[in-house]
Amino acid sequence: MSTTEFKLEILADALEKCQLEDNTLSMDAYLESYKEITKFLYLLGKAFGFVASEVNSKVSILHKYRNSSDGENYVTVNRMMQYEIENEITTNNSLSGSRTLLRLHRAFEFVMEFIKQMRHAAEDVKLSVLTQKAYDDTLAKFHPWLVKQGVYIAMYTLPKKAQLVAKLKTEEDDNKQIDRVIEHSKVVYDTLQQLFVENELDDLP
Repeated sequence: MSTTEFKLEILADALEKCQLEDNTLSMDAYLESYKEITKFLYLLGKAFGFVASEVNSKVSILHKYRNSSDGENYVTVNRMMQYEIENEITTNNSLSGSRTLLRLHRAFEFVMEFIKQMRHAAEDVKLSVLTQKAYDDTLAKFHPWLVKQGVYIAMYTLPKKAQLVAKLKTEEDDNKQIDRVIEHSKVVYDTLQQLFVENELDDLP
């Protein structure tokens, strides 16, 4: 199997593993889920190629932190935030793990909102309609006007839902796997959002 294939069940499995028994979030599982999210973004074509590229750069930064001599402080998202706050990394380093994760968190919201809308859309609906709504509700509020206009133009190149579904590699019913992704992604998103707010890191520049 090609390593570039996107698989819904792999994404669902990774998201399910994110929340540990002590209710902390596993950094490794979160980054694993982003391997599949990036593949999904590339499936959307050039319309979201820039998002995929940005995501890749952010994931690389977090992998470097995780594999560094301070890697034990990045085992969970909770531990990372505590460590970076205590050591003033979030205020002195524009590439802090917390700031980087916040950018991924915003992209995560867009992808999950799009998947949710796709789940209930008709097969012949144009993806441009779904992506625009998902984008307007999530990522658009963080992008300058010029970037937004470029995204809107690129959206018109997107195919219909049925064409994207045909590219999804799954051994089971697509909707069953999408439901798993939606279920587990909500837990991950809500938990992470709460952590950002509680630690006053939700508006890092």
